[in-house]
Amino acid sequence: MTIDEQPPVTILSGGLGAGKTTLLNHLLTVGGKEYDIAVLVNDVGEVNVDANLIENGSELSMEDGGVTELSNGCICCGLQNELDRELKRLAFEAEFDYLVIEASGISDPVPIAQRFVSPARASALYDLDTTVTVVDAAQFHQAFVDGRPLKSTDDDARPLSDLLAEQVEFCDVLILNKCDLVSETEREAVERVVRTLHPGVDVVRTTESTVDTKREVLRFRRTA
Repeated sequence: MTIDEQPPVTILSGGLGAGKTTLLNHLLTVGGKEYDIAVLVNDVGEVNVDANLIENGSELSMEDGGVTELSNGCICCGLQNELDRELKRLAFEAEFDYLVIEASGISDPVPIAQRFVSPARASALYDLDTTVTVVDAAQFHQAFVDGRPLKSTDDDARPLSDLLAEQVEFCDVLILNKCDLVSETEREAVERVVRTLHPGVDVVRTTESTVDTKREVLRFRRTA
């Protein structure tokens, strides 16, 4: 099945441990019944565990080129050329209806999305459909409400709040995950901060990144 000449793209971003891979597995399990989904996973580590986990949930595989990984770097900065090459390779060598990109936990989604709207880049091959940020409600509460000076990673000196703000401000849909680990008062405080950072964002509350794939994530702009 082919949706159109330019396969739609969903970009998943969010902090480490927020639930991006859990969401991706859910998209592959549920959304995969309707679409043949290709997956591009970015991990800043030497070994990309995420790609091994998600391959089991996709009809495509690394062997047929539908699941690809970019490791030991970040696709929002150091691996942009590699990202462009993989996007072109997928477009011409793999058969799929939909592309999901899972960015690393320290990625700013803006430079990634720009690959799909800038002239003479991936915009000629793909249609950017949705940007989704997954937020760990408890971690977000610590970073913004409690004001704890958490770092993004051991190798990244930026405050976690700065990175989370970048990811929240840009997305179409915010998955407020792990809501079962915070009180209602804490969740409401988190949502107030989210609305301050991005007043128009669609907030979806989850406990294990379980969403209505077609209505809330895949083909978001076409079903709004």
